[in-house]
Amino acid sequence: MGQPYLKGPPQPGQPFKFTVGESCDRIKEEFNFLQAQYHNLKLECEKLASEKIEIQRHYVMVSTLVYKFR
Repeated sequence: MGQPYLKGPPQPGQPFKFTVGESCDRIKEEFNFLQAQYHNLKLECEKLASEKIEIQRHYVMVSTLVYKFR
């Protein structure tokens, strides 16, 4: 007994049924999409962390100069 195949459009109030293969393909696509989003967000976080460190260095340098010239 295999998976039942959809015969015509689903009736109102009846969920659309996917085969196991179709469901797996959709899950793979969603996973790949989310993985790509995660990768992009991770790169953005690393970039922001790097910029934060650079700004902190500039702040320390400026604070030191201001303190010396008071």
